[in-house]
Amino acid sequence: MFVLPVLKSAALITPLLIAACISAAASTTPVPGPPITVDQLQRAEPVSFEKEILPVLQKNCLACHSASERQGGLILETPAGILKGGDNGPAVTPGNSANSLLLKLAAHQQEPVMPPADNDVAAANLSPAQLGLLKLWIDQGAKGTGGIDSLSPLAMQNLPQRLQPVQAVVLAPDGQVVAFSRGSRIHLHHVGSGQRLATLADPALGNDGIAHRDLVQSLAFNPDGDLLASGGFREIHLYRRPRDARRLTIALPAAPTATTVSPDERWLAVASADHAIRLFNLQDGAPGLTLQGHTETITALQFDPTGTRILSSSADRSVRVWNLADGSVAARIDTATPLSAMQILPTADPQTTPLLATAGGDNLIRLWNLPTTPTAIAPNWPNGTRLSTSSPDRRLLATIDAAGQLRIFLIQPETGLLSDTPIAEFGPLPQLSAFTFARKSTAPANSEPAAMWNLLTADTTGSLQTWSLSEKRQLTAWKGGSSAITAVAAGGDGKLAVAAAQDGSVRLWKLETPDPAELERAVEETAGPVLLSPSGKLLATTSQKDGQPAVIIRSVETGRVLHTLAGHTGSVLALQFTNDETKLATAGSDRIVRLWNLQAQPAAELSRVAELPANPTAVSPGNDGSQLIIGLENGQLRLVNSADGAVQKEFMGHTAALLHTAFLNGQIFSLSRDASARFWNPADGAQVRTFSLPAPPTAAALSSDAQRLLVACADQQARLLQMDNGAVLQTLQGFTAPLLAVNIGPAAKQLAVTDATGQVSLWDAATGKFLESMTQQGIFASVLPADVTSLLTVRAAAAPQRLTQRFLFAPEAPASPARGAAFAASNAIAVVAFADGTLRGINCSNGQAAWNTSHGAAINDLTISDDGQLLATAGENAVARLWNSSGQPAGIQQVAALPGPAQKVAFSADGKMLLTTTAGNAPDALLIDVQTGSILERFPETVQTMTGSLLLTRPAAQALPSTISVVLAAADRLLVRQHRLLKTLTGHTGIVSSLATFPSDPLQLLSGSADGTVRRWNLTNGQAQQQYNLGAAAHAIAVSPDGQRIAAGGDNRFARLWNLNGNQIAELRGDLRLRVAQTRARQQETAANTRLNVAKQQLDVAEKDLPVRTDAEKKLMEMVTAANTDVDQKKAMVATTLEARVQAEKAAIEASAAARTAATEKQTAETAAKDAAAAVQTLQARATRLQQASAADPTSEVLKQRLATAQQELQNATKMSQERTAAVQAPTAKATELAGKANELAQKLGGVQKPWSDAVAALRTSESARTLLMQQHAIATRELQAAQQLVPVRKDLLQRAEAALATAKTTVETAGQALQQSEQPIRAVCFSVDGESLATAGDFPGIQMWDGKLGTTLESFAGHTAVVRSARFSGTRYLLTAADDRQLFVWDTRPEWVLERTIGAVNQPDLLSHRVTSVSFSEDSKLLLAASGVPSRRGELVLFSTADGNPVLRIPQAHDDVVYSAALSPDGRRIASAGADRYLRTFDTATGQQIRRFEGHTSYALSVGWKRDGQQLATAGADNTVRIWDAETGDQLRTIENYNRHATAVQWIGETDTIASASGDRLVRIHNASNGGLVRNLQGADSWLHCVSTTPDLSLIVAGSANGTVRIWNGTNGQFLKTLEEPGKP
Repeated sequence: MFVLPVLKSAALITPLLIAACISAAASTTPVPGPPITVDQLQRAEPVSFEKEILPVLQKNCLACHSASERQGGLILETPAGILKGGDNGPAVTPGNSANSLLLKLAAHQQEPVMPPADNDVAAANLSPAQLGLLKLWIDQGAKGTGGIDSLSPLAMQNLPQRLQPVQAVVLAPDGQVVAFSRGSRIHLHHVGSGQRLATLADPALGNDGIAHRDLVQSLAFNPDGDLLASGGFREIHLYRRPRDARRLTIALPAAPTATTVSPDERWLAVASADHAIRLFNLQDGAPGLTLQGHTETITALQFDPTGTRILSSSADRSVRVWNLADGSVAARIDTATPLSAMQILPTADPQTTPLLATAGGDNLIRLWNLPTTPTAIAPNWPNGTRLSTSSPDRRLLATIDAAGQLRIFLIQPETGLLSDTPIAEFGPLPQLSAFTFARKSTAPANSEPAAMWNLLTADTTGSLQTWSLSEKRQLTAWKGGSSAITAVAAGGDGKLAVAAAQDGSVRLWKLETPDPAELERAVEETAGPVLLSPSGKLLATTSQKDGQPAVIIRSVETGRVLHTLAGHTGSVLALQFTNDETKLATAGSDRIVRLWNLQAQPAAELSRVAELPANPTAVSPGNDGSQLIIGLENGQLRLVNSADGAVQKEFMGHTAALLHTAFLNGQIFSLSRDASARFWNPADGAQVRTFSLPAPPTAAALSSDAQRLLVACADQQARLLQMDNGAVLQTLQGFTAPLLAVNIGPAAKQLAVTDATGQVSLWDAATGKFLESMTQQGIFASVLPADVTSLLTVRAAAAPQRLTQRFLFAPEAPASPARGAAFAASNAIAVVAFADGTLRGINCSNGQAAWNTSHGAAINDLTISDDGQLLATAGENAVARLWNSSGQPAGIQQVAALPGPAQKVAFSADGKMLLTTTAGNAPDALLIDVQTGSILERFPETVQTMTGSLLLTRPAAQALPSTISVVLAAADRLLVRQHRLLKTLTGHTGIVSSLATFPSDPLQLLSGSADGTVRRWNLTNGQAQQQYNLGAAAHAIAVSPDGQRIAAGGDNRFARLWNLNGNQIAELRGDLRLRVAQTRARQQETAANTRLNVAKQQLDVAEKDLPVRTDAEKKLMEMVTAANTDVDQKKAMVATTLEARVQAEKAAIEASAAARTAATEKQTAETAAKDAAAAVQTLQARATRLQQASAADPTSEVLKQRLATAQQELQNATKMSQERTAAVQAPTAKATELAGKANELAQKLGGVQKPWSDAVAALRTSESARTLLMQQHAIATRELQAAQQLVPVRKDLLQRAEAALATAKTTVETAGQALQQSEQPIRAVCFSVDGESLATAGDFPGIQMWDGKLGTTLESFAGHTAVVRSARFSGTRYLLTAADDRQLFVWDTRPEWVLERTIGAVNQPDLLSHRVTSVSFSEDSKLLLAASGVPSRRGELVLFSTADGNPVLRIPQAHDDVVYSAALSPDGRRIASAGADRYLRTFDTATGQQIRRFEGHTSYALSVGWKRDGQQLATAGADNTVRIWDAETGDQLRTIENYNRHATAVQWIGETDTIASASGDRLVRIHNASNGGLVRNLQGADSWLHCVSTTPDLSLIVAGSANGTVRIWNGTNGQFLKTLEEPGKP
């Protein structure tokens, strides 16, 4: 800290006297004693008077040789004064230091030496160096332009810690900030908290926080409080606190809806009405990522604790977690209702994943595990997946793609994703239409998935297949109908299956059947006719033995080969048992029919019929085998004797090969490939009857009772015919290959048809319904044995097999496509859902309907809970319904209001949640609470057509809770999302619009709702533990960082601040600026009312004063007339004596002029004579030299010629010299004569001088008297004119005062209305990071900042032009707000006070000559008044424009000594100043003219203040008094005494008669200025008080003391509030 020594007057300067009076030093007497050595300085640069000489003179000389103390008339303050010198001439001779008196006396080279040995100020002699510097300056010309006014403080030193006086203190107009000086520093503090806001500094003075080189003695705030003026040595600093300071302004493309700041304060995120999130660099506003994806208003934003991700909640019902590295969505949560609020809860452990709270339109608050992973997408999901399903234990997932490739994957329980590669793969199976997993009943419960499950598939052909996952092969295949199977399910024990088709058909199947059992194999099985004996005990097939055709007879029961019948040399074409099964007839292509005895061991041929005309294609023996009916390839039909082959009868009529013949009830039956069936009379060969087939038959079979004929035709249809009339009972269709064989089962209940593909189809004979088909390579025929549960198939090149039939029942069902199937009630009930909305339960024991119900619309999916007790159906009517296993509605019965048709449903493992996917314009997946029906979470990443879905539960492990994974399968992707809902908080009855957390308590949460309440929740039990009543819908809430205070705002148009227990601390209302404007307006109204009363009084006085002034002017005019007469008489006397004096003077002057002319002529002649004589001498010497040279060289003609010329010139010069010498005599005589005459006339002039002088003196006396009278008359005239002019002026002032009062009243009313209108709904509330500040914003575009603990007003910010939607702090300093005007502002709530302008300079004394002791702003802040002055010389006032710092008025000699205090009147028309010359003065600001001088103080007048009405002044003085003055008349109204030390400062309080003053006796006093009464003393100061400042309402008083302490009191009650920065503390 640096300071210039305090200079109160010239007497305080310590000088060294150079001389008592240089002008007295005329003597050249030698100096007694040795002189002082003068250094001989050598340098080229000029010596600076201002910087080098003046400081020496100031220190040693100026006390006696200054403008105010000019001993001997000598002033050494400026080069001009030094050159002018004193009474005896210049003090220096420029360029000649040796002849300069100043240097001689200072160097003790001449008497009297300076300083004298006995000087009374103990001054020492100048040093040799100082003398050398003075000498060099003189020799360089003694140049310089400055003087004492340009002196700068050069020797600066740090002030000691103990010397840190507070010499200036001032409160900001709003009372929020106090500024005070401490030494050369300036500090600003927040009054409420005492916190230091800033230390102002001048950067030019270094980094030590120094504001001025000198002590700061003056400070002033402008009325707006954003400009602070400080006074130093010859300079004023204007520090600007930027109003509405914005560190950043960011233009937004759309209105903002939410904002947030990253934990490291580097990034700002803004959500806008265009549903995008934009990141900006918080340092420079540079744009970063733009995050897009939301489709509705984004209601909240928040960075996660790491700052690497940002969370957003939206009215589109989603929370998204964005990865800031690349802008991708890292994770998301989707809810059922639009979200209105979101908060991340703090965690005690940074490694713990925090919780997330959300709120929305359903009045609920939900707690979630914060999602950290994105929706997982299986990288190996088969593209084009058509169908997918999972195993009941959720460990396997099967898919079928568009190409028909069937893949089975393991599901990873941790992620829900798939194993890298399928565990099994089959295909292509392009016709696959449904599939499900079937449990292996024999597999242990803890088996590996592939060992536990098989896969059951179905396709569009109506076929079903089973697949082994462990063996990776197809196990079985059968057909379940001709219509595409659309739903299939396996029982929980893996024993049953149900399949339902597009046509509505339903079939129950056995899944677990014995493996196919092969009958004993013959040597070489061949394709040929296959025949089951009438009892079903024997099976006849064809084979080869030793290369020749053979017939094999097997036991159906044991499968063993009983007989091998060899003998035919051609293929066996037909077989037929006798009814008693003892004989077998065979027909071969060798045109032989043989009859075999099966009772023989081995079987033997009984007879044969040979040499047939054509190949026998059909044969049938009679009951006893004695007759054979043989049908031939050529269409012939013969009855022959089996013993000898004799033809007994031929039957003519068929035109194509016979296919089947038989003895039927005494008639012969024949079936031919000519598509006819005929009945013949064996006796006469006549045709009895016939019927035709629609197509040629290819195979035929008779029922055991011969009542039915099953015929396979060439049109690939099989028909069951009534034998007695040929009626078609059933037509079996749907075959895709030629039919090879047919068979009618026992009791004609089932029909079997074998086609060329190896497929065996089983049909219900009674209904013609397809039951089942089995396909195996090589099957060419099949028969239905007596065991109705099995089927015998005959294969080429392989032994016949016994297959177990899977078909159980084909229940009645609606003719509507099946949409889902499941087993319930411990597999006792098969449930099938249909497109027509039917839901049917089927009793698995008998195939009958157990129950029937309806969904109410088309069903799209059916699922069942793991325990088999709950069913869920998904309907086209956008409803999901719940049922029990008896088909009754269960639980909530239905979940309605889905966003679209319900598509898929799936239960969680515990059955408490139901996942429902929907189709429509916005496909969605919803997780539903089964108990309440509420939607827990949404998963909208679905597509129009889902292929499947499931819920995975990951068990709790390692202190982690269990989690639910939602797996959604679509054609192009498999998505996995984690369900993270933990808890739901209920209690609010309106929309929860805002949430806030308690930073240090993760188990508490604050919520604000449209129900008008704010609630504090205990998250452990989910209960509200405190309710705060806001009184209207809450829009914004906040918790202080320490968790001890709650703030909320909403539709009640103000905010409330509570402590944690619900006690209200404050209501935060209105706009600070408008409140200040209202206060000012009221003050102006009060002042206007006072001025009106004063105007009335002044008009009355003016009207009474006018007659008095008129009389006085008249009397003085008469006296002036008399004085004019006397002056005229005196002038006549002067004129008379003047003529004689003039004549004498004229003569004397003319004689003197003639004498001077003669003397000049004489001198001219003498000079000419001297010059001629000198020329002769020169020529004589030249002639002599030439003569000598010629003598030396007599032969030289040149020398001779030069000698002749020189002698001639000498002769001429001699003549001229003689003539000029003679010419001197005449001028000499004339000069003597004229000089005598001039002396004579001069003596005569003396005789006429005295009479004239006496007359002139008398005239002057008369004129002086007249002048005095004229001045008095002029004054009286002016006073009369002023009085005459004053009356209309006072009347005009009265009218203006009345108008001003009316305007003031209007202003008050307008300000009140504006303040009231500022109370608008609150949309944003936030605490600063340190909790010291609280910001509110809303529909009123201004932003308010409040004390975060007390709720008192701090500041307001203006700049937005629309509703402010968001406000939040960045650290403790910056406040971010975003509004509907599409502007985002980063406000600097603690903007640096910037040194905006410096007025004056240390080296600019012509502007401000010395210390600036006082600064004061005009009411409009456009002007700044400064007071200064040179001690003991003058006091000055300067009025500056604050806009550019230029002076607009300068009064350099306002006082005779330093001005200590000055103030502008409230109307800005007058200046009041108080100075060291003990006077109070007022000046006109327009002209600078002094208006009045107020006398009364007996010592320095230290402080002055205006009353707000501008009619009174108060001053404080070093005479220990405060005085009250009438500003108009100058009258002293009263003196307030009883101060024990100097009264150092005084200030009026607002519009009142109250004043506050400070004193050196350590007291602040409050007085009633109207009567001088003491209101109260404010005690506590422990040192001299220099300054005081108050708020207009006296609520605050601050005072600064000499020991550096600032104290603050409540002025209304005298309560001490606080001390700011005790000295010595940082």
